[in-house]
Amino acid sequence: MWILAIIGTLYGAVVISGILYLIIELPAPSNDHDFPNWLTLVIDVAFGIIIVLTVKYFEQRYQQIEKIKKAKERGKTLYDKKEYTHSKHEYKKILDENPNDYEALLQLGACEINLGNEDDAKKYFEKILETKDDVSALNNIGVIYLGSHQYDVALDYFNRVLLLDDNNLDALSNIGITYSDKGNQEQSKRFFQKILDEELIKGTELSEVFTNLARSLITNK
Repeated sequence: MWILAIIGTLYGAVVISGILYLIIELPAPSNDHDFPNWLTLVIDVAFGIIIVLTVKYFEQRYQQIEKIKKAKERGKTLYDKKEYTHSKHEYKKILDENPNDYEALLQLGACEINLGNEDDAKKYFEKILETKDDVSALNNIGVIYLGSHQYDVALDYFNRVLLLDDNNLDALSNIGITYSDKGNQEQSKRFFQKILDEELIKGTELSEVFTNLARSLITNK
């Protein structure tokens, strides 16, 4: 990128010199013999301007990408430290550069959930859904509705996840929990049993804990 900037600067100097020469030194074409010289110089200057503008664009784009990258690194570090307010501040900087940045929207929603601001969190997740159906955004909105005991709305979001990924562990377990909270133990059992039958939790850090929990819920229902 620095090489491009240097080339662009040098070429810019050449272009400016050419424009000055065109204006001050080179006489207007008086006949057909002089016209090609004018035309060649005009084309060179125009091409030079395009090169300078192109280099400038890529330089600015590179700086924007680096700015976003550093903000994401700081945001994640702060989130891992559970400094959610400061983490949120970093991710908001990213939205100033790119209002539709997926990672920033998702992490801002997570920050708001941890800060107890479910309505604000939902807005970030819904912003993601404006451009595409996303399992993380759908699951998170479903969890928000589950937490406020709006079970049917929560189920709608979890089922939308299953349309995208019919073995999505989060959606299946959330549906099982939702039906259990609704008092529909048979339906709850069916979804927890699917998790066990498909061995969806196998190989994860919570494999043994979740398996024992699911079996306990199924046995007691």
